[in-house]
Amino acid sequence: MPISCGSKEGCKTCVSCGAERSFDAALCSLGLMYVPEPEQALRAMFEALRPGGRAVAAVWGQRGRCGWAEVFPIIDAKVKSEVCPLFFRLGTGTALEADFQAAGFTGVTSERLAYDLTF
Repeated sequence: MPISCGSKEGCKTCVSCGAERSFDAALCSLGLMYVPEPEQALRAMFEALRPGGRAVAAVWGQRGRCGWAEVFPIIDAKVKSEVCPLFFRLGTGTALEADFQAAGFTGVTSERLAYDLTF
């Protein structure tokens, strides 16, 4: 069952609303790349977990391997944005693992999955 503290400030306030060290698991599926400061979100996840709790996150992989990568040159030519590349930052190299470790997590592992998207 999803649990939300219902705060307009989002994950920054979860610890202050009584969630500190009380969850067995934390999950973020395709959401971290849309958070302005994913490191803060991961830190909030860490602080909400009881000792021994686990966290899982899914993010988009490399931009060039994305199922709709062929449209990016068209978008890039029309829209100048420093935001769009950020959507793929965490799926590049070891960025996600490094952010988890910086948030306090230990024993961080990752697995890359590839799927065909059919439209």
